[in-house]
Amino acid sequence: MRIDDLINKNFDILSDNDLSIAKNVIASQDAMDYLTLQEFAESNYTSKSSVIRFAQKLGFKGFTELKSYIKWQDREEEYDNTQSMKEMLLGDIAATLEYLSTTDFSHIYECIDDSENIYIIYTGLAQENMAEELRRFFLLLNKPIQIIPPLADSNEFKKITDTLEAKDVVFIISLSGESQKLKSTVDTLKMYKCKLVSITTRDANELAGRSDYNLYAYTSRSPLPKDWWIQTTSTFFIVLEAFVFGYIDYVKQAKHQ
Repeated sequence: MRIDDLINKNFDILSDNDLSIAKNVIASQDAMDYLTLQEFAESNYTSKSSVIRFAQKLGFKGFTELKSYIKWQDREEEYDNTQSMKEMLLGDIAATLEYLSTTDFSHIYECIDDSENIYIIYTGLAQENMAEELRRFFLLLNKPIQIIPPLADSNEFKKITDTLEAKDVVFIISLSGESQKLKSTVDTLKMYKCKLVSITTRDANELAGRSDYNLYAYTSRSPLPKDWWIQTTSTFFIVLEAFVFGYIDYVKQAKHQ
């Protein structure tokens, strides 16, 4: 899949500013490999953060991955000889483990202990599996979690917001954190001042920026157009398991104090 096809595939989630950036990307393909993020943003009369968000909406971590995709879209066989998907996965796992070993989640655990209700919102099939896994973990700890649809106009979501309180905790799982579907949902949740915990990729994203707390996983995507669908996601399950096991440790320590 070439970059213009990828843009067309994601057309519905692109804003007017995104489309302007997309037009410049298509027109500048031959020169993209030599442009810095700053140079490209200036040539498009936009900000670096807007360019990064555009790249993330297409499924890339950021501008560098977007450039790599364009660079190799006509040289896939050559790139195949230099790229190891296994090494890409292992690199993401190593980075995620480093993040988990140096991050304190005690503030989130305190919110869970104080909460009346816990909810999970997800976007996409892979995220649905993650939501089910997180719910299974907490059910084993006698902490019931309810999974609700991400659409703010759904009857289920409206019913939940009728009883939503500031002490409630809502986990939101999104790979990119830039889902257009979630915008109105997050707007509504912020009105109720409940605690929002985002679970997203490590890159800067809108959902993480608007949440009270964040859980991150490192994830990579193949830059090859023919392998556009390959993206590492197992790191999210590692994060969820480590987070829950950390909560078990937190509860044990609290009992001994």
